[in-house]
Amino acid sequence: MTNPKIPEVNNVYGHIQAPQGLNVILHAVTPVVGEQRAFVHVSQFNGDEILRFASDVAEFESIPLEEPSRHLLNGCVAGSLDEVVAFVRALSGQLAQAAVEHRFEVYDSDQQLIQQLPR
Repeated sequence: MTNPKIPEVNNVYGHIQAPQGLNVILHAVTPVVGEQRAFVHVSQFNGDEILRFASDVAEFESIPLEEPSRHLLNGCVAGSLDEVVAFVRALSGQLAQAAVEHRFEVYDSDQQLIQQLPR
């Protein structure tokens, strides 16, 4: 059995608070995406931190906002809606364990809101 194809458009949109920097987020998401699948890139242009992670079923990237320590964290997850929600639920659970303030919205292929996490 092969893994489902990762969608070409985002189906998960979120935001995170990272007052201690994105390395806290990096360590929180590693159990969900696996070792060597997530990293923090620091821009040589302006010093902004960007979190990127990818697995066989998901790809995410953060976007720093003007408000200090606040980032968008958007991405796409492959699979059925139940599988997408399960992945985001696992991600949300790891962030909650790390005491990271966050919010995700999961959308279907018609860009209709399906679920918000955490509830």
